[in-house]
Amino acid sequence: MNQGKKQNRWRRLLRKAANLLKKSGWCRALRASDNAGHSCPVFDENAVNFCLVGALNRAHGSHVQNAYAGEPLNTLLSKDPENKAYYEACMKIRENPIFANAVNTRYVLDDIKPLWAFNDRFANSKEDVIKLLETTAEMD
Repeated sequence: MNQGKKQNRWRRLLRKAANLLKKSGWCRALRASDNAGHSCPVFDENAVNFCLVGALNRAHGSHVQNAYAGEPLNTLLSKDPENKAYYEACMKIRENPIFANAVNTRYVLDDIKPLWAFNDRFANSKEDVIKLLETTAEMD
């Protein structure tokens, strides 16, 4: 891997989200949940399970903690330029064949809903989500 690929912010974000999922649990239909499976904020100290979007949010930090399923990613980016790595990571995920072969392309290009769809409908385990994140981080 070349040095530029290692230093890319969106790649670091994807790796950080993958590592978070490796150390924690995985959930569907919620961005985060506690040990009992109850919904909780992504940044709550009791959050121990994360979906794809929740892991990305937690890995990125407070800049996107208020993102929700229906908000277009380009809106998030325009609100705060620091969200660029998050936006780029989400767009790169959509280019990954693992994602593209699973999720129907009827979703709007800059909408976060397809990421939820992959997590909630197509992934069978957290390993599927981790593989998506790690392989995307290695894409050119």
